[in-house]
Amino acid sequence: MPCDYHHADDQQRNHDRGYGLCPWHHRGISVDGHPEPLMRVLAGPSKAIHPKEYVNLYGTEQELLDLQNKRIEEWEKSNVNSESFVTD
Repeated sequence: MPCDYHHADDQQRNHDRGYGLCPWHHRGISVDGHPEPLMRVLAGPSKAIHPKEYVNLYGTEQELLDLQNKRIEEWEKSNVNSESFVTD
């Protein structure tokens, strides 16, 4: 599934503060034409449609940023050639 880039705290000009979300969780775009209630059951709340429920289940933007950065750091440490993937 493609990944949307979500700008944390609506900082659309700052690409250092963002994380990936699928279209459903980011914009409420249904997968395979499923109706919204079924998508909510299958995939959980959408940030766009159910923001409070989304934060309660997945965490705040800062928590998600921290988790993403931790996972990236872990991945970089586990890959010998990770330097080739890092861009400035």
